[in-house]
Amino acid sequence: MEIYELEQLATSGNREAQAQLGFFYLTGSYGFEKNYDKAVEFLTLAAEQDEPSALKNLAMMYKLGDWVAQDYDLAVQYLQQAADLNYVPAQIELGVMYISGIGVDKDYSKAFELMKKAAEQNDATAQYNLATMYYIGEVTKQNFDEAFTWYLKSAEQGYVPAFLRLGSIYLDGHGQSKDFEKARFWLLKGVQAGNAVAQNDLANMYINAEGCLRDFDKARELYLKAINQGYTKAMCNLGMAYINGLGTEQNITEGLRLLKQAAELNDTDAQFRLGFMYFFGYKVLKDYKTAFYWFQKCAANNEKKSINFLGTMYLNGTGVEQDFLKAFELFNKSADLGNPVAVCNLALMYKEGRGVERDEVKAYNLFKKSAELGDDYSQYYLGRCYYEGAGVAWNLDQAVFWLQKAAEKKNGLAISLLNKINGVQENKPERKNTIDRTTTIFFILAVIIFIRLILLHF
Repeated sequence: MEIYELEQLATSGNREAQAQLGFFYLTGSYGFEKNYDKAVEFLTLAAEQDEPSALKNLAMMYKLGDWVAQDYDLAVQYLQQAADLNYVPAQIELGVMYISGIGVDKDYSKAFELMKKAAEQNDATAQYNLATMYYIGEVTKQNFDEAFTWYLKSAEQGYVPAFLRLGSIYLDGHGQSKDFEKARFWLLKGVQAGNAVAQNDLANMYINAEGCLRDFDKARELYLKAINQGYTKAMCNLGMAYINGLGTEQNITEGLRLLKQAAELNDTDAQFRLGFMYFFGYKVLKDYKTAFYWFQKCAANNEKKSINFLGTMYLNGTGVEQDFLKAFELFNKSADLGNPVAVCNLALMYKEGRGVERDEVKAYNLFKKSAELGDDYSQYYLGRCYYEGAGVAWNLDQAVFWLQKAAEKKNGLAISLLNKINGVQENKPERKNTIDRTTTIFFILAVIIFIRLILLHF
């Protein structure tokens, strides 16, 4: 259709032509110069005739405040009109708004209802979003079977994010049994679509010999494809492969170059690893100043592990002047971000009276909070609180319960105390009037926590 014909139809009242013409003025496509006044004019005319795409496009203008005064109420009104007409893009957009609470009060029930309607109309994006709702279990009750079903429907339509999630599910065994062959199948589909995340994840499988022989050459080829797309995680992973000599000759210089390249591009994983390496002297000369620099960089991005590390450095005066108040602030910040190790560190400050007034009840409550989040050292200390009657009434059954949880994670302190209890459990231990305040114990704990992080990140 020629442009003049489209304009004639639009001016004669044809709603589809009005919607199309408004979109062309909005986007500057098909040779049209952008003209927001005309875009609003024609989109409004079409919207008044319940043309769903015009309702949605007009809604987005009011939501974003693009050349019209931002008006969330009007945006929601237009989106709801389009959604009621079963217009999938509007259902998805409105559903996302109800999840995020942007422009509306959060309403998970409405979000779920809208996304399900869109998914049932066979929209791949909506199917993926619905699957994620089931998978995470925040918007609706967690249901891995439903999640898998909808991810599969989305993937079968070629939706790349669904390829990645299915690969991850089979790789990690979340919601399905681990299956490296199926993980590789879906990640390969992502690779064939040119997706950098899929390239990186499949490379990781080759580096880690997951379901295949370790193959550095294949991994390197995939990492480089991802790196060429600017994917910093691939820089970081290839760098660590060189540093650790995984399937190739160790090349620390090249590994550090890649890590620093990713870190300078604000990759938090690379920043954290660099801080970690310089703190412990892992493959590099120990340098607390450089460690502090990278931990600070990482912490600026609200990365909870690096914030906790900075707190530990201030607590112990490692590479910086000792500052209990700063340590306390950093541990609190990391804890607020959901780091159970930081919660444990706060508990220890209260337990030992380091920088704060000693308070066994607060220590107990914090140990309990962290233990329930799965931290094995907090589980050990919680068991010890019950065993000693520190901050809580003496309770041998609870002591053994939490110590066993920590011992199942090979926590040596818990195993040692359990052995002691098994030898003396007929005699209730006397409540200790004082707790050993020596800094040595705390330093040992800090080192153990750091070693745990080595196992997690290297």
